[in-house]
Amino acid sequence: MSVAFAALALIFQVFAQTPDACMVPTTSADANQDVTVATNQVFGIVLAANPTTGYSWSIAADPDPGVAAALDSQFLPPDTSLIGAPGRECFRFTSAGAGQTRVGFVYTRPFEPDAPPAQSITVQVNVAAPGVPVQLPSE
Repeated sequence: MSVAFAALALIFQVFAQTPDACMVPTTSADANQDVTVATNQVFGIVLAANPTTGYSWSIAADPDPGVAAALDSQFLPPDTSLIGAPGRECFRFTSAGAGQTRVGFVYTRPFEPDAPPAQSITVQVNVAAPGVPVQLPSE
């Protein structure tokens, strides 16, 4: 049984393609940060997640649709085969127009609707006007 599970996990990792917008974490669950992008760009907000605990991230406050719009989300598995290891959850957005907006996220257990979130963060999204260079944070 465990051999079949390991094979299935390996197949999932090989065939589950990670979108480019999710390759580099934009933010982390332990810090509220800013994201700066150009207009008409797909970008990802990547949060540390561990669905084996029953928790998952969801959008609690949608961005201003004139500035950014949510596309989809997907869980990115860990780089290890250890059972229960945390991975990342990537929320993809597209920048619609120049401006600023905020996106709120909560880390909850869907089966505990009355429980407060274990974590919550707000990400400031700054969309630069066309022709204005995007200034990326230095590492």
